[in-house]
This record gives sequence, C-alpha cells and structure tokens, in this order.
Amino acid sequence: MYFEFLTNQDTILLKARLSSLLGDIFPCPPSRRNRPKPKTPKTTISNRQKKRQKYAIAQKLFRKSPSKCYNFLTQTDEEVVWPESSNIKGFWENIMSLSRGEERHLVPDDLSDIDNGIFSVNPEPFSQIWVPITVEEIHEALPSSSSSPGPDGITPRQLKSIGSPLLTIILNLALLCGGLPSRFTDSRTIFIPKSSSSISPGDFRPISISSVLCRCLHKVFANRLAGSLGLQPEQRAFIKEDGINENLFLLDLVLNRARSQFKDTHLAAIDLTKAFDSMSHSAIIAALAARGVDRGFVTYIRDLYANSNTAFYINGQSWEVFHPTCGVRQGDPLSPILFNLVLDSLIVKFKEGPVGVSIDGLKIAVSAYADDLILFAETSRGLQCNLDLAQQILQSCNLHINSSKSFTLSILADAKNRQTKVVPGNFSVDQSPLSSVGVEGSFKYLGLNFNSYGLICADPASQIQDLLNTLKGTPLKCNQKLFIVKNILIPKVFHAAILSRTPLGVLKRADIRIRDFIRKILHLPKDCPNAYIHAEVDNGGLGVTSLRTKIPELRLKRLEKLKRNMPDQAIAGCAGDFLMQNIKKAVDNCVGTYGRIYWKDHLCQSVDGAPLAGQRVVPKMHSWVSAQNPSLVGRNFANAIKLRINALPTNSRLRRGRAGDRYCRAGCRCKETLNHILQNCARTHGKRIARHDHLVNSVKAHLEQKGSHVHSEPIFDTSMGKRKPDLIAIRQGSALVIDAQIVGESVDLTRAHRRKVRYYAENTNLVDGIRALYGVDTVRFYSITLNWRGVWSYESLSSLIEERIIPRSMITSLPTKVLVGGLASFGFFCKSTSCRTRV
Repeated sequence: MYFEFLTNQDTILLKARLSSLLGDIFPCPPSRRNRPKPKTPKTTISNRQKKRQKYAIAQKLFRKSPSKCYNFLTQTDEEVVWPESSNIKGFWENIMSLSRGEERHLVPDDLSDIDNGIFSVNPEPFSQIWVPITVEEIHEALPSSSSSPGPDGITPRQLKSIGSPLLTIILNLALLCGGLPSRFTDSRTIFIPKSSSSISPGDFRPISISSVLCRCLHKVFANRLAGSLGLQPEQRAFIKEDGINENLFLLDLVLNRARSQFKDTHLAAIDLTKAFDSMSHSAIIAALAARGVDRGFVTYIRDLYANSNTAFYINGQSWEVFHPTCGVRQGDPLSPILFNLVLDSLIVKFKEGPVGVSIDGLKIAVSAYADDLILFAETSRGLQCNLDLAQQILQSCNLHINSSKSFTLSILADAKNRQTKVVPGNFSVDQSPLSSVGVEGSFKYLGLNFNSYGLICADPASQIQDLLNTLKGTPLKCNQKLFIVKNILIPKVFHAAILSRTPLGVLKRADIRIRDFIRKILHLPKDCPNAYIHAEVDNGGLGVTSLRTKIPELRLKRLEKLKRNMPDQAIAGCAGDFLMQNIKKAVDNCVGTYGRIYWKDHLCQSVDGAPLAGQRVVPKMHSWVSAQNPSLVGRNFANAIKLRINALPTNSRLRRGRAGDRYCRAGCRCKETLNHILQNCARTHGKRIARHDHLVNSVKAHLEQKGSHVHSEPIFDTSMGKRKPDLIAIRQGSALVIDAQIVGESVDLTRAHRRKVRYYAENTNLVDGIRALYGVDTVRFYSITLNWRGVWSYESLSSLIEERIIPRSMITSLPTKVLVGGLASFGFFCKSTSCRTRV
C-alpha cells in the first residue's frame, strides 16, 4: 500500500485502501435501531423486597465500581426530569450550528482559508506535529480500558489487541492520506445532567464520543502540541503543572495586596456561554495557522470539522446524524489544546495592553483556567476597556460573555488613612450590567470561596459529616463502608482543605467525626487507640487518612512546588513574602515528621497496638484490610479487626480500669485475656489444633501442586527425643523440613523463628534419619512463624519466599487463616460451658 502510494501519489486511493484494511481488522458492528422498550406492568412490592433488591444491586455494583455504587446509593429519590428529546436536540443543534457566511466573517480573510497559501503569521514556524508517529507515542496515547467505544463499536481492548506496531503503521498511513476514514471520525453525543435539578436543555452537558482509534491519534497530536506551542503562562488549564493552585494563589495575592498595601483593585470574573460547544472552527484554524503549525495538520483539522458528523443520544433515544459547524468535541483529547490556543490570542492582547495590577514590577492583567477568566485592573476605566476588548475578541471567535453569571469586585483604598472599602461597580458587557460583590458578599472560583479579603477557609468537618451521613444508612457491609470512607469520601474534601488554609481545629473535628463513624460501623470500643484507625495498613492500622496530619503535608508540598515555578523577581517581592508566610504556617502545622511515621509510633506506644506495629514491617501482610476478601466480610471482618487490636470482649478487657473478676471463665488460674484464650486455655485446645492444621494444609496443598512430594508429620526417634515436623517436602534431591507455629503476642517473632529452626537443625540424628529415609543429600529447615494477630516473622517469611515454599499471595492469605481460626476459637470459648475447678 505504501509503495503503491509512492508510485502514483494518489491520496484518495490510499484512503480507500486504508478504509478497506480497517474494515477487515475492525468489522462494522450491527446497526442499532430504536426499539421501544417493552412496558412491563407495574407490580406493588413490599418494603422488604425493595430493600433486598437495592441490596442485590448495591453488591453487584460494588464489585464492579465502588464509586458508582456509592453514587447509586446516595442519589436522591427525585429522578432527573428530562425535557422532551426534541427540545434538547433543537437547543443543542442551534448552539452547535453556524452558517458558513457567519463563520468566514469571524476571522480575517487571510486566515479564514488556508488554501490561499497565507496561513503562517509566525516568523519561525515549527513542523513537529505532522511527522511520522512512533511506537513509544502510541504506548502513551492508548485509551484506558474503561473508555467507551465510539459509534464504530471498537473497544479499547480490541484496539490494544492488534498490537502497537500495527497500530503505528495504520496511523502513519492515515497521516499519508490526510486523515482517517469518515467511519472513524464521526461521533455520538450523549447528554449528562449537570445536577439532579436539571430541567432545561442547557442544564445538560454534551459529551462527544468518537472512535477509540481517532482518540488515540488525537492524543498523539495533543501530546505534541502541548510540548511545542508554548501557550501564555496565564492559561493554567489542561497542563501538567498545578494550574489550580497557581490561579487560586494569584487571586488571593491580589486581594490581599489590595487590603494590606492599600491599592485600588478592580476585577471581573467572566463566564462564557457554552464556550466549548460554540467556538468557531475558523478561529481554531486561524489560531493554528498563526502559530505556524504544519500545513498538513491544519488541513487535517479543517477537514475533520468540515466533514465529521455526530448523532445525538438523548435519554436512550438516538436521532439522525447531525453536522456541527462550530464548537470542539468535549471528550476528545485534542479539544482542550485547541480551545486554549484560541483563547491564547485574548490573553496576549491583555498582556500587551497597559491595563492590569502591578505586583513587584510585574503586570498582572488576566488569570485563566479554561473558560474561567478573571480580569484585573487598578482603575474602573481600565477594567471596562478590557471588558470591551474581551467582548470584541471573543465575539470574533463566536464566544459570548454570559452577563448574568459574570460579576465584578471593586476595592477602593485610602492610603493616607490606611483604609479600604468595597464599592459597587458600574461595569457592563454589550450594554448588559454586571453584578457586583458587596462587602459581605462572596463568590466561588475553581471550587473555593472568596470574599473581598481573599480566600475563605473551608470547613471539611461539616462536609465530611454530610458525606458520612449519606453513607450511614446504605445497604453495604462494614468492610465496604470502610473502603468507601478511605478511598471516596475523604478524598472529596482534599481540594478545599488543602488549598484554603484550613485551621487545625477544623481538621481535628473532621478526624473526630471520621473516627466516630469508623468505630460505629466496626463496633470498636471507644478506648480503641486512634493510632489504630489512622496508621497505615502495612504498619498494622486501618489506613484511614488523618486530615490533621495529611492536609498540612499535602499543602506544604503544593506550596513548595508553587515556589519552584515562581519567577525570581516575584519571589524577591511581596508575592514571595506572601508565599513564605503560607509555607511557614504549613510547616508549623505539620506534626514534625511524616504522618505515617507519627501514627506508627503512636500505635507502637499503645498497649494494644505494640504487638502489631512493633515488629518489622512485612509488605502486604495486612492487605486483607483493604482488599475484598470473601472469607472476611461483614461481621467476620469487624471481629477480625477487633481481634487484631485486642478489642474482643474478655474479662480483662471489659474490666480494664475497674474492679471485678478478671480470671478465666473456663476455670483456668489465669486472667482472661485474648492471648490466654487463643494460646493457652484448655477450653480452646481443639480449635488451636484446627487453626494450626488449616495453616499447614494450605502450604502442603501448594507444594503438592508445584510437584513436590510432601510427607505430613513423620515421626523420628532421636537421641534428643522424638521429633515430628509438620511437613517434609522432597524437591530436586533436597528435603525441606517445615514446621509451623502460632505464638503469643509478647513473643519476639525473630527469636521464635530461629528457636524453631534450631530445634530441628541441631539434631544430627534427625538429619541423618531424613537423608536415609528419603535418599536426599541436602536437608534444609524452615519455620512458618506468625503470632495470633496475623503478624509474620520477617526472617521466616523471607526464607519461605526465597525457597519458593509459599507464593507471594500467601503473605496475605495465611495471616487471614490465622485470624479466622482465632475467631473460631474465641466463638467456641464464649459458647462453651466446660469449666475447670479453680484451685
């Protein structure tokens, strides 16, 4: 195909051949027809049946996606009221439509059509976009497995199955013929309600889903453009830097400067109406041409928007194909870069103009995050001039300012009397007045609240309490609720808590509410150590993030990163001083060391937590706490959590700090502790043996599966007495002597392991007997050593893994079996009535 193209240079023929090749690799899916859903008669069911149905749906959803399960369970009973599909269709077709005459009028004639040969305004054009694609670029651009297929029906899994080398060839052939066939550039547009109260067509967000093949190609282009265009630093959206933090800091700095240095300051927050869906295609082409981008890529973008179609899918109903004549596809990897490129011309105009606020000799005129624009000025006249300029440039790109959602803030200063005041502004856009923020008013920017003094501190305690209340009554098991709290709810408060200088007292209150909730769902006693809840799972805790220790750490990292990206001139002035004040406060709020070490040390110092955290850390030993283990769910999971921290109800535990009989109910002359019940009590002797045998049988089954000949509990008479190891595995001319032990909580695991190995290895009669009986030359000795809390001996585990006696999956499964056996022993102890006569 390639050599044929070199001969005749026929791009049309090459594109037809490429379409045929792709049709063979990815056959067309069967056409979808709008089939009316069968109407099932409504039957009344009882509340109990409704609960069972909801529980079944929740469990199925949780296995697939815990976040979707949480959203399903916490959604309000009021369903979204969809407008008529025809109304949504008509509304968005009108937004996405622009006549050709109007489109040509939007940009200068010399840039409206690149075929006239005058498209490069940049004196130093670059040609790094329309060049052959490499396999490495394909690896970075492959869509995730969870991405939805486009109208062609190709799934990410199918795309990855053909291999990166073949995919690279296909996309390079697409570059030769100027683009992909139309089957792969068309899209389907779905509509997502912005909130549960969405009622009008404008309250729904259109998401265009094109072929995964097209998205892969556009991801390659986006990566190349992002590293080549060099957009203005004021635009912080869709970049790899911490743009949100930088823009929030800038706005906070400007407002703080107005109050502390008594400077007149005016700002206007601009909201654009349907910016992504109405941007002119000609403006995109003109912006690319002005940057000197490769002619081939500019032509590709022009043809893509000129020839691509989409089909609306509205509330399960599909409509006929529609051709958008303006707007960029929301959901396409290339769209954010193209959008930023067009708005970049507006930012350049503001920077070149005289209007702005001066901080440390640097003029700040605009701050942009995608379509969220904030204009700054020191005079009201200057801000109005920039508003008029913004309106003029935006209208040339078919973008319009929404005056009802835009607002202004004006701060006037009296430097002589060292006073400032907020005054109502008199600003307008296209003769439409803009609202003003008053002295007691506030506004939201990038998810955080501001007033005329600057950033308002967030309240994560109230936010987390509301989230926990929504989770409280859901039909989920306690281990599932713990997972959602750790991985879904707590991260929801990170954004506001990290970036808004949240006071320590508020963070402590949030931690208290989180701990109260965890104790309730796991039925932990109130005196359970806080460190057990907040310590990392590998350190013996539950891994629930402590906002008091985590938020200051994360805030300090964000501020230090901001300092590294700040110009030297700004660091030397008031901006640097303001930043250093924030950094100093963040340092003071940190606990002095990393939070994970802080909580591990506190767990080690507690009476109940020392046996868990005091041993050497074995990675993934406690990972069952975070994973969904079928043998530990619901009540068993909660009891296993309590067993690890010595929180099961024994006489000693219940009477801690109080008077009363603490001796064993089975008549033993020992205090009734969990260690005594599980390790020494006569009532649980049989259960201890069953726990030990369950552990040994699991290892035996694995060894036999791997081809070893395993002998269980052979007895050897030696000069030092009888020896009966649990297992002897014969493998490759060697005998592996393995003995298991589950020791008490106060026993040093390393010493216990070494003592067990010496017990067999130092018996020469035993070694000789094994050699003679099994005909081997080498005899090696190993122990399986854990304590009853499921903590491994590091040396024991290392030797077992190194010799491949157990797989790495047993690092977690064997401690789980120990805990299950311990729970069985404790349950039997509580139910049994056998009793010794206490002397």
